[in-house]
Amino acid sequence: VPNGEAFKIQYGSGGIEGFVSQDTAKLGDVTTPNFGFGEVTSVSGVAFYASQMSGILGLGYGSISVDHLPTFID
Repeated sequence: VPNGEAFKIQYGSGGIEGFVSQDTAKLGDVTTPNFGFGEVTSVSGVAFYASQMSGILGLGYGSISVDHLPTFID
């Protein structure tokens, strides 16, 4: 479910942007309802054009999270 929040992440090799949505995320035996993730609508940089990604899910630590969205690890 889209929540209306925009996001943009700039990496050394390019960037992505889009909007935040929420859904149930499951990794192994751990399930998290209403988890925020980014739906990618625009990319820049060769690596992102080649990757064919449609979204991004935070698997890093909250201290490096874009817009302070909770990460799955947290």
